[in-house]
Order: sequence, then structure tokens, then C-alpha cells
Amino acid sequence: FTGPWPPAAEIAFRFRLSGGNLLDGTLDAVDATHVMLTPVGGGGPVRVARGHVESIARATGAAVAGYSGPGGLVGWDHQPANAWRSEAGRLVTTRPGSVTRDVRAPSRAIVDIALSWQRRPELRISVAAADSPAADAYRIEWLRLPDGAAAAAVIREEADKAVVEPCAVGSQDEAAKRLRLRIFLDQEQGRLAVCAVDGGATGPVADITLPPAGGRAVSGRFRLAVSSGDVCLEGLRVSPWTTPDPTPDKPVAATVATRDGRVIDATLDSFTGGREAVMLTGADGPVRLPLEEIDEIVLGGPPGEAAAEEAPAATAPAVRLVRASGGTLAGGLVAVSDTEVRLRVPGIDEPLAVPLADIAILASLVVADAARDLPGRVGTLTVGDATLRGCVVDGGPPSAGLAWRPQGSLTASRFAGEPAASVDYVPRARPVAVGDAEVEVGGIGGMVNQDPRGFFVVTMLSEDGAAAVDGRLLPGDRLLAIKPREDGGFVPTQGLDSTTVMNLLRGRVGSPVVLRVAAQGGQPREIDLIRGLIYVAGRDVLEQALATHAKLAVAVVKAADADRYPAVVILRSGDVVPCAVDGIEAGSLRLRTPVADGGRGDAVTVPAALVQAVELDPAVPARDIERPRFDRLVMLPRSQRSTPPTHMVRLRDGDYLRGRLESLDETSLTIDVRGEAKKLPRKEVARVIWLHPDDEAKPEGAAAEPPGAQPAGVLVQGVAPSRLITLVAEGVAESELRGTSPALGPGVIDLTAIDRLLIGRAIDEGAEEAERPYRQWRLKPAPEPRILRESP
Repeated sequence: FTGPWPPAAEIAFRFRLSGGNLLDGTLDAVDATHVMLTPVGGGGPVRVARGHVESIARATGAAVAGYSGPGGLVGWDHQPANAWRSEAGRLVTTRPGSVTRDVRAPSRAIVDIALSWQRRPELRISVAAADSPAADAYRIEWLRLPDGAAAAAVIREEADKAVVEPCAVGSQDEAAKRLRLRIFLDQEQGRLAVCAVDGGATGPVADITLPPAGGRAVSGRFRLAVSSGDVCLEGLRVSPWTTPDPTPDKPVAATVATRDGRVIDATLDSFTGGREAVMLTGADGPVRLPLEEIDEIVLGGPPGEAAAEEAPAATAPAVRLVRASGGTLAGGLVAVSDTEVRLRVPGIDEPLAVPLADIAILASLVVADAARDLPGRVGTLTVGDATLRGCVVDGGPPSAGLAWRPQGSLTASRFAGEPAASVDYVPRARPVAVGDAEVEVGGIGGMVNQDPRGFFVVTMLSEDGAAAVDGRLLPGDRLLAIKPREDGGFVPTQGLDSTTVMNLLRGRVGSPVVLRVAAQGGQPREIDLIRGLIYVAGRDVLEQALATHAKLAVAVVKAADADRYPAVVILRSGDVVPCAVDGIEAGSLRLRTPVADGGRGDAVTVPAALVQAVELDPAVPARDIERPRFDRLVMLPRSQRSTPPTHMVRLRDGDYLRGRLESLDETSLTIDVRGEAKKLPRKEVARVIWLHPDDEAKPEGAAAEPPGAQPAGVLVQGVAPSRLITLVAEGVAESELRGTSPALGPGVIDLTAIDRLLIGRAIDEGAEEAERPYRQWRLKPAPEPRILRESP
């Protein structure tokens, strides 16, 4: 979210809760079971179970419990510049680089770290980091061996010697894509131990000691360096190590730090609020301290211990919320209203209300396959200035049959009665100048590399590339086969070299490519993409790609529809529909089309008043007509006003014949030309154009618009090159949008074969009268003689 944020409030304390949650606010009361507080930024009083409260620290004090974050890039030194970014407070990189921060780790410290990734990274975690990464003396490294296997090692190094111990944590479970560690650091003894937080481990998986050399200063810095792959630093927590030995459960001593620098081993008993003293129990008995004298209270005991006794283990949080006033919360999303978001946070009794005005970031923590599992073709919905990726689905009763399901959503939203929206399936790219020439080279916007087993794996996707915009292809997916052209077959990638695979992915901008991919351990799936513009050095890249297509992509048989529906009918509404013309009479047109009646091939009758033209052979090229000649062709002589010509017949040789069409059948066309019937072979006819009168030439009482009542409901229009289909939507089944055409009756739009879907008012907004084919073929009455125009 964007500001302006309210002025920063002066907070009394920061409450560190289990799971890395942080709340800023005032301490109201404490009893045996709960801590009561009031967050800054609004939301009302909050009751938190004591077992979920790890520490209560004054914002201006020196924290005893240590660092908790990361909470964004502020305070981190990241190298190189712009290699790292903040996502909902987490630190993310897809490029080699490092982040470093002074986390004020004590000499004996516990460092809890949570990482995740899409492509397994090679990385180094350094605690007690030095000024230079080369001098880091306490570190853990994850590497990829020459055979592709992952390996990890714990390293303790001094100037003249080092100790290295293999570490199995994080190197075995490739599918988890997560790593949670607890690192124990003792800089006085030179000890470094690592425990696995997940997996039920009962002790350290690595524990090494190398006494430090004299003169080495204690460091409180932490560094994370990545050399390949991608990584997300989800959580980092630093606290004192107070026990003799490293244990995965990390007992925490109960302590109180006062503002005069004392640290008292004591447990918190109660606090009633106001100006009352805080009641503590120390080694020598009860202690009373005024709240204003306390910097920090570490409650003690394993985090979440009391909560675990009261309730079963909580489910993984679904969202993370960062408050503008301070604090980070992870939990389940309960409700969203016009004024607030409500979260169920572990340890907090009631759902926590956060005002919308105090939300800086709200991000999903759920890694779902919903984007892959959308039931239809993925496109971009545009409504005004807003865009949203998803697909068109059935709206169900009692709607008009059309709804939108966004990527990542389990539900869909129905379209309103008269929306103004469009769905783009094929982004149109423009050529880019390279040197002195314009070069259009298309691609998916990504890179692939070969793994040790010979599979080509997607390693990188550019943010604005065709694959990233589509959203179904993810880094880490295996590329099994490529169909580089529409009339070719799939080419398996196994055994090919990297250059050949990239050439198969490249092609002309706007051309289709189909990928057969699979996640590791997943089932193969097909992703159809339209190549977007990519930046290359010259046209030879495109020529090499097309040559590879021709060599490897064996041609397949063309779809039978091209033979079954060789003609095109253009309706006065602007629709352009493939068809087979069975016959034409003076008042109607009989045709078969895959659009009508579910594509079963049944003949339908279209009133002539709704037809603009029929292209019996669309392959016949258009012919330029000089303006004076065209004006003569569409001019209605005064002598023919009582019986005006109704059709213009365009012959294959380019000649035009104007008259009143009487019939067309399988072999011939009959037309009345000024009272004389002429019969022409059908094979010589390229087009038939209906000469609908201009508005001012219509007979008195004629309708201003083509007849035919339009059913109520959401009007949709499928747009493809040389195709335009308009229906009143009734439902969506698989990849077909079903509805009713005012001209063709029950019909269907194949969502896989169109570039755009215009919805509601967007049809009128996107339709320019001059752009409709054959609309210029309108009879215009010949001008009256001057003597008649000038007579009174």
C-alpha cells in the first residue's frame, strides 16, 4: 500500500511474539495467563497468551533478547546495489550478491534463520561476520557438486588453520525448498554448532570448536551471500545463548534489563497497569520495579510452550502483514472490510483488527498451484486502469453466465450486467530498432540450463516476458518438449544442445509456441504462449530460429475446419465468422458455421437484413478501387429508387456486378441486373456484398438498426485476426463460452482461438464504425439536378 501514513507514534514497547510476530504498543496489564497491550496505529486492546510472548522491550532501550527481522532492507548493506529487494518485509534475490547487518549478536548467541527458494541456491551464512567476507571465521556453506548433488559444511576458520565438518541439514530434501536452522555461536571459546529446527532432530547435526586467535574482536554482524540460484530470507532472530550446550528447543532465561544497565534474573508475575509497579520474582524473592525503570523483560521458557499445552499445533500462517506504524504479523486472513483487515494470529485470543490506514504490506505466504490449475485459458482482464491475470469461467445461476477467476483464487466473481471490460490473451509487441533496421524477434522471456541428468530447466524469467506475464511457467520447471510453430509437432528437448533449445523457443513476435513442461515429481502439462518481444543483436537470430523450426518441427496435418468452413460471413454488427455457404435467397442466407449451435455443423438461416457480406473465397486478394469509381458503384440513380439494387457481386477477375441477387446454390449465382436475370458460375464469384441503403435513403418507417431483438444479459465479443464473434453470454464449459448470437442463434466462442474478449460496454468503446469491414458499401442517392434543388 502507499501512504501518506499517519505521523509515527511514540511507542512505549515492542512485543516480540512467537513465530516472529512483532507488535508495537503500550503495556496495559499482565496476569498468570495473558499479556494485555494496545497497539499503536489502532485496532483496540489485544490479549496475548503468555506462552506466545517472548520479550517486551522498550523501543529506545538496548534489547537483551536481540534482533528480530528482517523487516525490509532498511539497515542492511546489500551488495551489489539493487541485487536484493524487499517483499512483505522479507529479503529476496535472484542474482549473486550479499546482505550484511549488525544484529548486535552477543559473544554467546543463538541465531535462528529461515530461508526459502525456487531454484536451489549456492550460498554462505556467516555469523560474527568480519568486515570482509573473505575473513568470515564462523560460517555455513551450501554448494552444488559437479554431479549436481547439494552439499553443506560447517566451517570454523582462523588465519593458520580451519575445521570443516559436513552438515546434512538442507542438502537432502530437494522438494521442500525451505531451510530452518538454529545456529549456536560462542566467540569466547571459538565454538559453532548447528541444529535442525525441522525434522525432529534432538541435537546438533554439526558441532566444531577452534579456539580464537588473540586479538580478534567480538562481532555482532550477520551476512548472507548467494552465488547462484535464488533465495528469500524469511526470518532472522538473534538471542543470548544462556545454556551450557546447544539444544534445538532453545531454553530462554527469564531476565529483566533496567534502564540503569542492570540485568536481573527474574520472572514476571503481574502488572495491573497505570502507575503500578511490575511484580517480579528473583533469586532473593519478590521484586517490585516501576515500569518506567524497565528497558526489557524476557519472559523465559521455550517460546510457545504454554500455548502448545493448551491447543494443538497451529497451521502455517497464510498471510504476512506489515503495519505502517510498526510491527509485523503472520496469521490467517479472517475478513476484509472497507475499514480494516482482521487476522487470526497465534497466541492472540480474538482476531486482530488492523485499520487499512495502518497497513503498509499485505502478502500471501501460501505457495499454491492455483495459477497452474485455472480451468481455462489464462489472460489479462482490463477494467479501466486496473488489470488482473486469470481466466473466464462459468458464472452459474442466476448470473448471465460469465465470471472471472483470478490467478491464485479459489473462487470467481460474476460480471455485472453492463461491464466495460476486456480480456487480452495475446499481448501485441512492437518492433524495436536494432542498428538501422527494425528487428522483431520473439521469445518467452526466459533462460534455460541443462542439469546433470540432461533435462533443460527454466532458470530465469524476466518480469515483463511472455512466460512471466502468463504466470504458468515457473523457475525450476523441466522443459520436456517444444512445439515451435502452429503447423509443426513437438520437439523433445532431451539430447539437444542449449542453442537449439533457445532457437526453438524463439520466433516471430506474436507467433505461438507450446511448451510441454513438468515440475520435479509432477505430471507433464502443456502451456501455450505467444512470443513477446525480446532484445537481440540482429536479424540472424530470428533466421537461425526459423531454420531450426523448419528442420526439427515436423509438419502436422492442418485442422479440418479450413476445408469444412472455407467461407467467411460478415454481419452488420461487425461479426466476422467462418462458415460454409449452402445457399442465398433474396431475404436470407443459409450457412453452416462452427460458431453456431455448438459447432455441430447444422445449417442456420440468417436474415439478409443482418448480413453485410459473404466472402466465398477469402484467399482472393482485395482490390484497390479509385474513389471516383467507388462513388459511382454505390450511387443510387434516381431511376432505380423504386427498385434499388440490393447486392454487389465481386468476381475473381476483379470485376463488379450490381443488381438484385435472386439465388445462390452449389453451382451458380443468379442476379437481376436492371430487369435482366444473369446466371454466373459460383466458382467465378469471390464475394457477395449487401447494399443496405444509407440512413437518409431508407424507405419511410424503416428501422434505423438491423432487426432482431437482442436477449438480455452480458454481451461478449471474441476477437481474433480476421474473426469477430458476438454473443450474449450464457455459460462457460471447458474452453468454450456459450451464448446466443442475435444473427446465428445459439453459438459458441472458442476461448483458445481468440486474442481478446470484449465484455459489455467495452464492445462499443472498442468498435469504430470505419473499421467494420464493408461498412463503406452503402447506397447513396444521386444528387438532385441543380434546377430542382434551387426551385422554391
